[in-house]
This record gives sequence, structure tokens and C-alpha cells, in this order.
Amino acid sequence: MSNDVRDAYKAISFIMLSDFDGCNTNHFDLETLRQRQVLTSDDEAVIDLFRKVDPRNFGLEYDVERREYVSAGYDDWGAVEFEYDERQGEYISSDSAATNGIATEKLLQAIASSPLCVPVEDESGVTKIIKLEGAGSDLENKLRRYITDDWNKSLIDLEATGEGIEHLTIEEDNPKGVIKVVKLTGVPFKMLSHTIYGHYLRPDVFHALINDPSIWNTAQGSATISTSCIDERHCHNYLQVGSNESSQVLLGFNHIQPGGIVAMAPNDGYLRGSLELKMFNVQFTTCDELMRKFDRLTHNRHLNYNEVGLSRISSEPGSRNGRLQPSHIIVHGSSTDDINENSKKFARYFGVPITLIDDEAYRKKYNVE
Repeated sequence: MSNDVRDAYKAISFIMLSDFDGCNTNHFDLETLRQRQVLTSDDEAVIDLFRKVDPRNFGLEYDVERREYVSAGYDDWGAVEFEYDERQGEYISSDSAATNGIATEKLLQAIASSPLCVPVEDESGVTKIIKLEGAGSDLENKLRRYITDDWNKSLIDLEATGEGIEHLTIEEDNPKGVIKVVKLTGVPFKMLSHTIYGHYLRPDVFHALINDPSIWNTAQGSATISTSCIDERHCHNYLQVGSNESSQVLLGFNHIQPGGIVAMAPNDGYLRGSLELKMFNVQFTTCDELMRKFDRLTHNRHLNYNEVGLSRISSEPGSRNGRLQPSHIIVHGSSTDDINENSKKFARYFGVPITLIDDEAYRKKYNVE
């Protein structure tokens, strides 16, 4: 039997923790989820177990090129941990423990002591540890579903009526048809916005897309879309400094598909454009909590927005060429005269309404700058 803890990890992954390497609850706002009573005792046991068996606790680090765990390298030997090995009667370093059986023993003890480690015999007489099998991925899927559902419930319903929201139409005489306008003059709201403006990726991409919105569904591009969440207290601040309001287009997203949120941060997280999670300060949380964290940040005119990354790939009804479609087009202004021609063009192409946000009305009502 091998004493190398890496071999133990491989065996565990194969036998009962098929999702062993993929489970990472560090990217979830667990405190908010606990406050909402989302986590069960079994969920907490999964979180505790995966924290205890994190390979970094056993002198290992992940080698991206080799795609496996290797003994951690140390530039500063003062950072290396030492522990007493009773069998050898001496202190050994943590990297030695990874290969001499000590780390393997600790790893197996951590698993055996977990309340999830309860053998159950199935109908065929085979004993399995059913609470461990797929526990990590099951928990991660559960948390993602909860957060996605929360965001979908929090984003504005454009069919709503009442004080502070008006339903209008424009272009009644246009042979291409009328365009529905939802004007917001004070109703609380939250929505996700993606800005298409002059410095959008590259100027040639911007001009091609503005001239022909169908390029959104045909051109090769990134696998993700960077959006900002805005609400009644943060209506206008997220717009790019230097962008031309007479030509820019703001795509609004009100429905998030299962697994559609790929990352989020209360600040600019610098989403890299791929589905692989590479973004700063990521923590998946509820819509209200992200906006609370965003509100507590010190803002300036150049970095005054949060970031919610959405998957551009979609299998939802209404998608075109497997691409995510906007729910509406966002315009800032007090009158339908403030709606630029590009916004009308995009609204017609996607077959969606224009949401007209009266920023001045919100500044007065909520006393914000």
C-alpha cells in the first residue's frame, strides 16, 4: 500500500468522492445562506469535510500543467510547517508528511470521523457510503440553484403595474411596428445591464454590432457576458465614463437560466470571458446581499459598478444559435425622445421592450447623487 497522500486522494476520488477535486464552497457567501436557513446539517457536514480534506492542508498544491497535485514548493523555509512523527521520533516537514503515510492517515481519519461517513447496505448487499458519493457537487448545485432562483425573483418584472411604472408605446406609425416602452419613475427595481459602447472590446466590433444587431447571434466571441446589477439607488453610475449616450446600447437581462451565473463580485471583477472561474473577489450570493456589499464600497467615477458574469451559451427557449438573448433594452432619460435610434433598432431585432429609467426622478425620490 502506498504511503503517498496523492495516491490516497486518487483512490478516494475513484471510490466515493467522484467530485472530490471539483467541490469548492469558498466561492459561496455561506453566512448569508445560513441566515436564510438554506444549509442543512448534512450540508454543513459536507462543507466541514471538504475544508478538512483540502489538499493544501496536506502539503500539496495543484500543478495546472500536469493537472495533478504535487508536493508544495517553498521559497521561504520559514513558512514550512513541522510536526512530530511519533513513529520516527522526530519532527518532519509538511512536504515529507505527504509521502510517508502521516498525511494519508490524517486524511482517512478526517473522512471516517465525518457524520457523512455512514455505511449503508443496498438491496444487493453492497455496502456504500451514500452520503459521501457526489456530496460536493450535489451541494454546489443546490447552492447555485438557490442563488439563481433568488436573482430571478429579485429582477424587475416588466409586466408589473402600479405607482412609479408606466407602460407606453412609440413608433406607432412605423411600418416595422410599434415598440413597447416601460418607463420607471420611482418604483424600486433591480436589473442586469450589459453596455455596448464605443470602446466595446474593439471599435470595429462595436460598429459592426451597432450596424447589425444579428451579429450578437452569429459572430464568434467570448463565452460570457459581463453585466452590472443596478437598482433604484444606483441608476446611472455604472455607465462607462466617456461613452456616447447618443449611440450606446444597454442590453438588459431579467431571466437567468440554470447555471447561468458564472461569477459575481461587488466591484469590477475583471471577468476573463471564459466559463472557467477566473475573476477577482468572487463570491456567489443573493441579489440583495451583492447590492448591500456594493453599497458599502468606496466608489469613484471610474470604478463605480459591480460585476455579474453570465454564460453567453443558452439552451433556453427563444435563444438563437445557442446564444443568450436580452430581455429588454435599457435607456436613461425622462422622455421617450431620449431613446436613441440604436436602442430602437436592437429592441426591434430582439423583439423586446425598452425600459426607460428616469434618473432625475430617482435622484429626487431616493436622495442619491
